[in-house]
Amino acid sequence: RKSRAEPAHAGDPTGTRVGARSPRSDAATAVWWTAYWARLPRLSLPNARLAALLRHGLYKLAGLTHPRGVPATLQGPWVEDTRRPPWNGDYHFNVNVQLAYAPALPAGLPDHLEPLLRMIDGWAPLLRDNAHAFVGIDDGVLLQHATDDRGETSLLFWTGAIDHACTAWVGLMMYQHWQYTGDDARLRERTRPFLRGALRVFEEMLVPGPDGRLALPVGVSPEYRGAAPDAWGRDATFQLVACHWLVEALTEIAAHLGEPPEPRWADITARLPRHSLHGEPGKEQIALWSGLPVGESHRHHSHLGGLWPFGTLDYAVPSERALIRRTLDTWTTLGMGKWAGWSLPWAAMIHARTDNGVMTEAVLELWERVFTNEGRASLHDPVAPGFTRIGRKWEPGAGDEIMQMEAGMGAVAAIYDALVHVRRGVLHVFAGVPDAWRDVSFEDIHTEAGVRVSARREAGIVTRVRLVAVRATTVRLASPWADDPRGPVLTTVLAAGQTVEFGSPAPPS
Repeated sequence: RKSRAEPAHAGDPTGTRVGARSPRSDAATAVWWTAYWARLPRLSLPNARLAALLRHGLYKLAGLTHPRGVPATLQGPWVEDTRRPPWNGDYHFNVNVQLAYAPALPAGLPDHLEPLLRMIDGWAPLLRDNAHAFVGIDDGVLLQHATDDRGETSLLFWTGAIDHACTAWVGLMMYQHWQYTGDDARLRERTRPFLRGALRVFEEMLVPGPDGRLALPVGVSPEYRGAAPDAWGRDATFQLVACHWLVEALTEIAAHLGEPPEPRWADITARLPRHSLHGEPGKEQIALWSGLPVGESHRHHSHLGGLWPFGTLDYAVPSERALIRRTLDTWTTLGMGKWAGWSLPWAAMIHARTDNGVMTEAVLELWERVFTNEGRASLHDPVAPGFTRIGRKWEPGAGDEIMQMEAGMGAVAAIYDALVHVRRGVLHVFAGVPDAWRDVSFEDIHTEAGVRVSARREAGIVTRVRLVAVRATTVRLASPWADDPRGPVLTTVLAAGQTVEFGSPAPPS
């Protein structure tokens, strides 16, 4: 199938032939880098270690996701020439690709997603074939978890072949591209059809139960139990969360385009469980799937997908906050003993979304110490035994380093995320940083609220928050000031290009 992405000048910002050097190309490269650094948000962090991690990661991001390059693989352009790249240097869509690109949108680099989006657009016939083979429909799309650059399976892993949340997660990247840019043409022509196709596969999988509820009879939690015969179950939480997110996104798209939502979407919302639970009433926790609580440390935080990436859980709702905290308590008890490098930035974003800035900072520092080498390369396995049993053995020289890019990029995204992120449509500033960061500021971090955000905290008090609209948008800002007389959420309607600034409320007279 002709699904391969268009040829591009991989890693060469000037478009010149690889290996060619001239004063002209050197000058063009210098101009490109100057423009690149000028585009990025400006941060003032009190943690020098994280500040260095951020700058190095943004440097690597340029080469990994260059808009005239090839889509980012596990190792990007830094593939070792002394051995076959681990996991074929392919595209893993159950977390790796998503983390590799995670900083691009908040950094204001939507063009850096274009090679990936074009490649996946080119796979449309194959993804429809996959959906037809899996559930017998002609209007669906199904993306497997590990592919080559043609979209063909690159890793024989049966649970990955049916991990349909991969499709939804790629759809989330597409949808966020619209949220950050307001590109209605891509939304209509590419994103909405992809999301509809992904949801159609879920719809065909749903079955009614005796209680009138809907269920997903077969689902997986990524990589849990590997490819064992029992590595699946009913109502897998990660799949449920992905399905509900698709319904929410398509409903929002319909409203934006002035179209009515499809009736079946509301039926899914009403009848399909939002996640699987276990435990007695009042003490429930989120399970991997029906009848299977989380029973061991695991690298993929899929049962927490409602916090990140899909954001279907609402920490502001007391009942959901209690459920989240009970689930996180067990997650903490089970520990990090089987985590990979990329597990830590994901965990940092989970902590940020539960207002736990101390752990957001600590987890990122831990990642930098344990999962980077002397050249600051991002590693899949730890540099020494004692933290996790993934990869590293006690015997001297056992195991080669596995360099992969996604954790380093995820760490950059987690730093942005700690400073500002959106939860259930509400913008939060400084929610993921510790109170010890008394003086911290940032300028022009992009968000899915459709605004660039700048904010400053001095002597522990937020002194200003500025919003600049990238597109027409209504912004709901969680007030960073306690007992704000204006209310806990500040709402403002902005036209594209409009700016609004919030300061601390005046003391009562």
